[in-house]
Amino acid sequence: MRPRNNFNTLRITAALAVMVSHSFSVSYGRTAHEPLSLVSQGQTTLGGLAVAVFFVISGYLITESFERSRDAKVFMVNRALRLLPALAVVLVALAFVAGPVLTERSLANYFTDPQAYGYVPANLSLLMFVDTLPGVFTHNPFPEAVDGSLWTLMFEVRCYLAVLCLGLCGALNRYVSLAILLGCCVGLKMWLGGTPLELYACFAAGAVWHHWRPPLRGWIAAACLALCAWAFLFGGFRVGMPTVGTYVVMWLALDPRVRMPDLARHGDLSYGTYIWAFFVQQCCAALLGGGWAVNLVVSVPVVLGLAYMSWHFIEAPTLALKARFRTVAVAHC
Repeated sequence: MRPRNNFNTLRITAALAVMVSHSFSVSYGRTAHEPLSLVSQGQTTLGGLAVAVFFVISGYLITESFERSRDAKVFMVNRALRLLPALAVVLVALAFVAGPVLTERSLANYFTDPQAYGYVPANLSLLMFVDTLPGVFTHNPFPEAVDGSLWTLMFEVRCYLAVLCLGLCGALNRYVSLAILLGCCVGLKMWLGGTPLELYACFAAGAVWHHWRPPLRGWIAAACLALCAWAFLFGGFRVGMPTVGTYVVMWLALDPRVRMPDLARHGDLSYGTYIWAFFVQQCCAALLGGGWAVNLVVSVPVVLGLAYMSWHFIEAPTLALKARFRTVAVAHC
């Protein structure tokens, strides 16, 4: 039997697309060579497009998750179990295993630098993003960035908190979510804010889709794709993605006639891929050099292996605790 939706396949595809995009950054030190950046005249990159897809899907599923339980404790525990255990393992491995091996400083100098000890709690708090470790990747084309993908996580958590607050206030409904999306789009049209506002708009678009449930029609998806392509080529993509682009994403995810291969049959590797990839790609750039293709050929198998282990040994076991916590929560009601 095929899955009832294509969310997992879309997420692992998006995670791999981020790797393709970052292969240009870590190999050449900038995104100027990235094909989608060139074609869109700097509006976005393949990685930016993939992260937008992540946020659209997240907006849909997280809103659905809260409305299914309407329990703040269950909601927060579920989100923490999904994000924190695997992230903690990555951060500790980078700061206290990989960092000492890769640093250009002496071990004594590395372990006396407060930055080495602040890296894990700062990023694990999801309140800020710190991307440097003492003496690590200092001579890479993209210097000193250790795990550059993690910057989006704090914005995702802010979206989770917005869902929680609106839900507790009784304001998590179709009209509020639509008003937030329209407000974000107006801000983007006026060139206010920046990338975070684009992410918030995409998350809000997913919530809008959950609340309004538009009909799934292939011809509407084709028209939206054409409009999105026009915006991509000639301007306006920052508004086009959270509007017409969202229809394309959700049609691919939910229309039963869209049959995608089940890339998650060996586990949901999307999160593990996302949080390990940039570091592995930086290692490839530091140790092997070469261009973007070499970086991808070497790093993708390594990252997928790490993601596989992350899912089966960390993520899946901790996610299994969700059912236990729900049982305890119900027992105490």
